[in-house]
Amino acid sequence: MTIDNRQQLLTQINSQIKLNGTGAITGPILNNTLDTMVNSALFYTGTWSAFTSYAPLDVVVYAGNSYVAISPNVNVAPPSSATNWAPLVTSSSSAGGVTGSVQYNSGSGFAGVAGFVFDGTTLTVSGVSATTLAVSGAASANSVSAPTISATTVSATTISATGAVSAGTSVSDVDGNVRNVPVVNKTSAYTLAATDNGLLISITSGGITVPATGFTQGQNVTIFNNSGSNQTITAGSGTTLLLGGTSSSGNRTLAQYGICTVVCYATPSFFVITGAGLT
Repeated sequence: MTIDNRQQLLTQINSQIKLNGTGAITGPILNNTLDTMVNSALFYTGTWSAFTSYAPLDVVVYAGNSYVAISPNVNVAPPSSATNWAPLVTSSSSAGGVTGSVQYNSGSGFAGVAGFVFDGTTLTVSGVSATTLAVSGAASANSVSAPTISATTVSATTISATGAVSAGTSVSDVDGNVRNVPVVNKTSAYTLAATDNGLLISITSGGITVPATGFTQGQNVTIFNNSGSNQTITAGSGTTLLLGGTSSSGNRTLAQYGICTVVCYATPSFFVITGAGLT
């Protein structure tokens, strides 16, 4: 026979016990044991129907999600009553899932969760906001925001943390490992740009010009004269280039193999320069 509900299963069991219930375990004892087992187990009843009478522990599928009955009910749609139904698991057909349940991975991502993809190995998100973010491997996201971030590798467009940021291997941005100073080589006259912020410009000839526009307060560039001759650090038109430790401003000379740092002190045209071999 086809078993559509819990009572039909019990009826079939009971009929078999009456015919075959012999031996050390009597029919009634076995009957009570099986009744208890059936009535205390989840029972899958298929797609929810407004015409079916449901008992506690009956499991249905509604709009792609699975629910378990927690009280007897008829014609009560699962999402409409937390008294009668509890979400069991969500599937890809229900965007965003159900509160308190597990979101099903459809294979290419999680339905209804923009920018949240798991391919079986790597979890990729467009933004993470949490009290504590702890990752044993690599964390990759467009934006990470948490008081504490702990990961082997963190790669993100934006990282915001009010507490500690701890990385076992490295923390990188578009220029690479933030513990390193990326080196850019120049072989002719060059004018600094805001994109040079945090870089070391190694120049062999032509000198460097510091412009009056483009930089913001706090941005800085390190310059290395990678040659055996002096090179000029020129203050561009409208630029104030103040020599650190003095009141003197204007163009500067960087001696052979000298190194200096230029810091934008006030947006956009006030700079302070200091270094070794700088006059």
